[in-house]
Amino acid sequence: MSYYSTLGVTHTAEDFVIKAAYKALMRAYHPDRVNGYEAYVKAINNAYDVLSDSVKRAEYDSSQKGSIDESYFEDTESSREIANDVSSDWQVVIEYFPELEEAKQELRQYSSALSISFALKILESKDFKNHLEISRELKKDFLQGYFGTNPRILLLAKTLLLAKVRAPLLELNKLVQIMGDRIDAERVIAKLADRYPEIDQIYNSDELDALIEDTRTLISRARSKKADFDDLKLLASRLGVIAIGKKGFFKDRWQVTDRSGMKLLFSDSNDFELYLINVFESIAFN
Repeated sequence: MSYYSTLGVTHTAEDFVIKAAYKALMRAYHPDRVNGYEAYVKAINNAYDVLSDSVKRAEYDSSQKGSIDESYFEDTESSREIANDVSSDWQVVIEYFPELEEAKQELRQYSSALSISFALKILESKDFKNHLEISRELKKDFLQGYFGTNPRILLLAKTLLLAKVRAPLLELNKLVQIMGDRIDAERVIAKLADRYPEIDQIYNSDELDALIEDTRTLISRARSKKADFDDLKLLASRLGVIAIGKKGFFKDRWQVTDRSGMKLLFSDSNDFELYLINVFESIAFN
């Protein structure tokens, strides 16, 4: 198990998130409170000793070379204890910002450590308003850190993650670390599909091709903050999101029904832009 898994966080977790995770685990397992966890506490301390030191952490990350293991996908003892430790504060927050729980659960489909890192970052930074951007960046860093930036490779990785198909996912991670971003995606995907027949049953790039073609300009405008009211409405439609916008004197308001049927409300077009970018990137990074 990696040091990051020991602390229940992702490999991109900021220092303050790592510190928060460590404190939560020590509250749960400190020898003054419970007995029988001496070896686990030692492992926690060893992990924190390395990851809290920038030089040691850089050396450790270099030795790992972006490799991934099964512990990244499962609920570990650390992730469960951290979730329990922050549950009280988290429940207070989502009473007023229920959309935070939706973002957390969406990240949990990819990795338990990813959802824990999100919750800790939100609670420690108090940046509730920018949760969509935080969620998007965490997911992007997580996926690109292990699977590079090739859109087709990323789509396959996300498909395998959501379908919980582990063997080809681990092999894909290894191939990306060896070949880098100049990887021949079509050759690799074809070879993996020969070795793992289940890939053909769950992976389809047609939607990706059509979506990128139809939304490239609109996404570019949204990212550069140049998208107007009509651009956002069209982009939402292209992404399968039902959006009813109301122009205001200072701010626009948006009532949204997402791809799963969930109702959302945005009181600012900037937040709605980030949401649409997040939807696009949940299908494929561009």
